[in-house]
Parts: sequence; structure tokens; C-alpha cells
Amino acid sequence: MQNIFDAIYNTISGSAFSTSIGGRFSFHEAPQKETFPYAVYNHISTIPEVASGGYLLEDVLIQITLFSNKNSATEVCDIYDDCIALYDEASLTITGYTNLRMSRESSTMIRDPEDNVWQFNIDYRIWAEKT
Repeated sequence: MQNIFDAIYNTISGSAFSTSIGGRFSFHEAPQKETFPYAVYNHISTIPEVASGGYLLEDVLIQITLFSNKNSATEVCDIYDDCIALYDEASLTITGYTNLRMSRESSTMIRDPEDNVWQFNIDYRIWAEKT
């Protein structure tokens, strides 16, 4: 599983998405007092499947969450555009796997009224075949 997490992280290198979040992309949670904007990715679930021929397929659900503390939603929406341009139908390089597909499943945007922080949650499904 770590290889899949590494592939998600390594894909941002040199991208517009990386630039828009200042390279601040963390697994599970951001460091305390992280500078805005930033993004976090989390593992939601994995369903192993055995395909015909006995190949092991990993059906992995990942959530990428974008954070912005600007008053308007413009910044978080721009970051969202950069994120989906990078990851929608991306061909990840996953050590030990062949990436079959990365597909955006859903997204939601909210504003935390207490912290005045925009949060954009994007769910991706990754299908990878163990090699």
C-alpha cells in the first residue's frame, strides 16, 4: 500500500498543483500551524479483488483535501482545477503494480464557519494490478 501512497505524492512534482499549494502536500494530516494553502491525502478504503487469471487487483479509494483561508472560494477552486488536471485519469507510476485507472468519484466543498477555512474534498478511485 505504501507504494500507492508514494505514487500519489510523487506525481505532484513540478506540477501546477504543487505550485498552487506551495508544495505543501501531506499524508493523513498537515503539520500543526501549516501555512495556507495546503493539501492532505488520506486512504479511505481498499477492496482486494482477484481477477480472471488469478491477478490481484487493488481497488483503492483515496481522498485529497484542499485547504484555503482566503475570504472567497476563488483560491480553493483554482487549486481544485490544478488538482483534477493532474489526477483525473492519471497514469500513476506505482512500484510493484500496474496502474489501470485513476478516476474522480466525487467532490464536496465546505467552509468551516469557526475557522473560516475553505475545504474541498475530492475522492479518487485507483485500480492497480499487482505485478
